[in-house]
Amino acid sequence: MKSSLIAGLGNAGYQDEAVGLFMVSQLGKHYPKSYFNTVLLDNDLLKLLTCYQDEENVLFISGGYFRQPSGHHTIFPLSRVKEGMKIIGITAPEIRTLYHEVPQFRLADSYVLAIQVHWNEWGNELSPEVSAAVKGLLHNFSAVLEKLNFLA
Repeated sequence: MKSSLIAGLGNAGYQDEAVGLFMVSQLGKHYPKSYFNTVLLDNDLLKLLTCYQDEENVLFISGGYFRQPSGHHTIFPLSRVKEGMKIIGITAPEIRTLYHEVPQFRLADSYVLAIQVHWNEWGNELSPEVSAAVKGLLHNFSAVLEKLNFLA
């Protein structure tokens, strides 16, 4: 199995904007540690500079604003993140800095799993739509890893 890192991003205490942090925390409870490493980056992609250990695969999980129905989720390569995309904790300039500071990161297969948020008010409860999406993703997470070829 390839070495994989699952990184959660989000704004803690901001309901749906914390979805990446919540989901990665839950993954640690549902899957054996031998499947992948996990890290919580809060709202700062560049925290990865201190914890990246040359994993071959990296999946960033975050919320965002994509003009989709709440709870809608999509997976795409990190390289597709462009200026102006509203992904919590991930911006194009930060990705360029990451590639510059950690050149071997360019060799990793890196993806973003982004979930459309609904609520962004203070609190710890996810909206029903985002909660349902997370529940489904957690239930089928091995299929997500298989689709991304993280389990080969």
